[in-house]
Amino acid sequence: MKNPEQHFVSEATDGKTDRLDRKKKSPTRMLEEDKEPACEAGLVKVRGGEYVDYREKKKTGVSILSPEFKVKHIGDKPYSTIHTHPRLERGTKVYDPSLLVDPNHRSIIEMDDNDVEMMRADVSPSFPSDEDLLDILGYRNKRSSIIGQRDPITGKVAGYYIIRRTKATPLLIPKPEGKVTQEQWRQWYGDPGIAEALGFLEAAEYYAFPDPGSVLKPEQLARNEETLKKFADKYNLKIRMVPNQGYEYKSGLGFLKK
Repeated sequence: MKNPEQHFVSEATDGKTDRLDRKKKSPTRMLEEDKEPACEAGLVKVRGGEYVDYREKKKTGVSILSPEFKVKHIGDKPYSTIHTHPRLERGTKVYDPSLLVDPNHRSIIEMDDNDVEMMRADVSPSFPSDEDLLDILGYRNKRSSIIGQRDPITGKVAGYYIIRRTKATPLLIPKPEGKVTQEQWRQWYGDPGIAEALGFLEAAEYYAFPDPGSVLKPEQLARNEETLKKFADKYNLKIRMVPNQGYEYKSGLGFLKK
């Protein structure tokens, strides 16, 4: 593939938006220029527009597209998002393990916990999380959700998981946003559609992080990918793994240097 960057943008938007303009920053460049690679970076693009950073607070472990941002900048327009998952590349030198930790918690994390964070960053499969999968099912105008695998030290983006809705994809109720009450959470988790989707993923132990001092076994990594594909078939989603230049996708392991 000569230009995976151009491919994934076209794929994510159904090919109905303009291709990357050479004068514009590519999504990969925007993500790699973010100064906190251990945290999730987040971009959003409304059809016909350009990718912009949607995070209200830059230094957070999880990127959140707020309801206020959606109302102000998206509305009912079709849109796509990109956010990153940390995955320590083989060969990356880690001289300060605290760099792998959410900066909001660095002052209270002890060294032992840093070691755990480093271990998790090294073996995390970088797959879309259960929340990523449920999120795209909750919004009809969210055409695609793209997860970039990014090294939490170097900031390099190795490749992208592209999840795209189809005309046959069902619509589930969206996850509660903003200041959520316990009753709202109860209603969401109790919804039959949400319960079925979560039950499907939990039964397969999808996206299971290793316990401290252990690593994910190869069979668990392979099962994650198998579950992801079965989930896509069940909900009529299209999923593609697109490596950036110099990388390749290895089944169950994510994107690795060639």
